[in-house]
Amino acid sequence: MVPLIILTILLLLFPVAMIVRAIVVTKVMGGLLAIASIIAHITIPFTLWRLDLPWLAFSYLVMSSLAWAILPFVGSAGDRNARRRIRNEDIERYERKIRRDPTHAAAHSALADAYFEIERYDEAIEAFDRAIVLDPDHSRLDRWKRSQAIELRTQRERQRSKTSQDSTETPPRRV
Repeated sequence: MVPLIILTILLLLFPVAMIVRAIVVTKVMGGLLAIASIIAHITIPFTLWRLDLPWLAFSYLVMSSLAWAILPFVGSAGDRNARRRIRNEDIERYERKIRRDPTHAAAHSALADAYFEIERYDEAIEAFDRAIVLDPDHSRLDRWKRSQAIELRTQRERQRSKTSQDSTETPPRRV
């Protein structure tokens, strides 16, 4: 009985963890939708349990956990494209704001964040630099994000260098 209770608790917590991940990490779910999803996910199995339908409650937990487990794989390509499109729109908006007011440090910082999210690290670093110069008193987070962009850019360059070396190496000749 104890293993079944532990499994039930894990099945209840896994989707909650995935919902929190959807808010914090991937940012594909808004706060109110997440709260409603968590409440529904907890309420449904408890209601089924109280209606003396424990196997239906357990089945719901298994199915919802499986759904949340495969969801990142099913929607990741579409999500990536949608995020990139939204970020490109954000970039255009921030660039318009900067053209109107080139001294707006927050717009430079937001532009840098948008570039960072779509992995345009060189442009993100430049925008972070401008934001830091324009508002040095409030740039601690921008400095940290800039260092992250530099690190990720360096990792990408190393990976590209390694890939190009691997492709240019000639295999040993057989004699």
